[in-house]
This record gives sequence, structure tokens and C-alpha cells, in this order.
Amino acid sequence: MKQALTRIRNRVFNGMMYLLPLFFVFILLEKLWMKMSALGKFISHYFHFEKLFGKLAIVFATLLLVLLLFYVFGWLASLHFFKKLNVWIESKLFDLIPGYSYYKFQLESGITQEMEKRIPVWVTTPYGKRPALLIEEKGESSTVFFPNMKETSVGDIAWVENDRIIKMDIDAKTFLNKLKMQGKGLPLD
Repeated sequence: MKQALTRIRNRVFNGMMYLLPLFFVFILLEKLWMKMSALGKFISHYFHFEKLFGKLAIVFATLLLVLLLFYVFGWLASLHFFKKLNVWIESKLFDLIPGYSYYKFQLESGITQEMEKRIPVWVTTPYGKRPALLIEEKGESSTVFFPNMKETSVGDIAWVENDRIIKMDIDAKTFLNKLKMQGKGLPLD
């Protein structure tokens, strides 16, 4: 009974930690929407959107403003000064917010599919075989990444000989999910 309650408590805690970044994004979007809806009301009245859209005129004008704001900031992000500003702000966020690098990596890996190019491998070490991701092969040596068990975006990089590497028969996403479960279900050869 005690184990079941502990398991339930851990699942609830993990769910909260998983949803926390989404919760913050929704709060920020709600605040942005509230601030922009006052301007949307003015614009819908000024351009007579009420005649076209009726009660939805303010919503339509606010949506246009939010999309325009995102577009302008996307354009500003392409300018050199704002790229440097973004790097400076991110360096401060790395220092101030614990786990920011992890959430940033998760977001970026969700947007780009760069993770899928890496190949899961076993690397023979003096202490036995260790699971890793093959990053690059060059001649008789390869670069591999040894991810941590729980936070797979963090780990060690090593350069090893190709004869110490055995490729696995699974894709990188499945490999990382099995690694988070402490290696349960990884192929043994």
C-alpha cells in the first residue's frame, strides 16, 4: 500500500514537472492576449470590423495584432544586434533558471529532428559495455555521446576506436526513452 502511494505521488510530481513549462507558456500567452485585446478593441472599432465580424470583431483584431507582433519579433531576431542580445539574455537565463538548458534542448529537439540522425551503440569499456549515441565516424575512430540516465540531453563525449563499438537495432528516440527507464528494454547485443 505504501509503495502504491509513493508511486502515485511520484507520478503526480512528474506530471507537474512535465506540465510546468506549458503552464508558464499559457500564462504568458493569456497575459499577452489581455494586453492586446484593449488595442484590438480600439482597432476593431476604428476599422469597423463589427460590421464584418459582429461580436468576434475584437477577437479577430486581437488575433491579427498578436500574429503581427510575433512576425515583427521574428524579423527582429534575424538582425545581428538582436541575435547578440538573445545570446546575452540566454546566458543570464542559464544562470538564473535551474533546468533552463534542459527545457531549451527539449523544445529545440521537438522542432528539429536532428536527434534522429544519431545511432544508438554499445561501447566496450574496461568496466563493461555502456550505452551511447554515435555522433560521427572518422576513419578508425568515432565520436560518441554517453547520455545521463534521467536527463538524456546531458552527458559525456568520448572519442573511441570503431572496434569497441557495437550498433544497436533501435532508433535514437526509442533508445533515449529506454535510457530514461534505467536501461530497461535495451537490446543486449
